[in-house]
Amino acid sequence: MNEINIKIPLHKFQVLMLCYVRETLNKYGISVLICVKDVKEYWLVLNNYTRECIEHDVKFYVNDNGYLLKSDYFKDDLTAWNELADWINDNR
Repeated sequence: MNEINIKIPLHKFQVLMLCYVRETLNKYGISVLICVKDVKEYWLVLNNYTRECIEHDVKFYVNDNGYLLKSDYFKDDLTAWNELADWINDNR
């Protein structure tokens, strides 16, 4: 695996992470699983505002798209977002 280490200001990282989550909410497949993993990995680095925004966006998406659990195509993605919402509740 190739790796690159860069330095960016924390506030920019937080904005990038929030944009990343919001963009991935509209995606399906492996990108959802990667995003969920990344949110969990960097959760402690994020400030309260960014955490609250991510929590709100994920919960809104899950509540608004719950009907997709009946679809074999979207079920895994919505389950991953739902599990992230539960994980966020447990890791406040």
